[in-house]
Amino acid sequence: MDAKDRKIERLERLVAKQAAMIEKLTQRVDQLEHKLPAARKDSSNSSKPPSSDIVKKPIRIDEHRGLAYWCSTCQKIHYAPFPPEVEKGRLLGPRLTTLVADMKGVCHEWHCRR
Repeated sequence: MDAKDRKIERLERLVAKQAAMIEKLTQRVDQLEHKLPAARKDSSNSSKPPSSDIVKKPIRIDEHRGLAYWCSTCQKIHYAPFPPEVEKGRLLGPRLTTLVADMKGVCHEWHCRR
């Protein structure tokens, strides 16, 4: 076997390896292209409702109670104070405060029309 035959044999092995790699990569591209449309779907390009695009975050609810105590000396009810961070932040956040105020106004207006 001369140098020319060895070179041809080496190149044939290289072509076979490359053909196997091309086949493997082609299958992987087909897999990814099949998955791509499903990964890109949201409410603007599918029948999903807009609420499905919202990232769900856990809700934390804290409850604070100002307990009532009767004072036999002054004959009055006294309430335990709330922690300072609760007093500072009020009982409701700004969005819920707005909603409650709006509902109060709407309900009051509706009530007067009766």
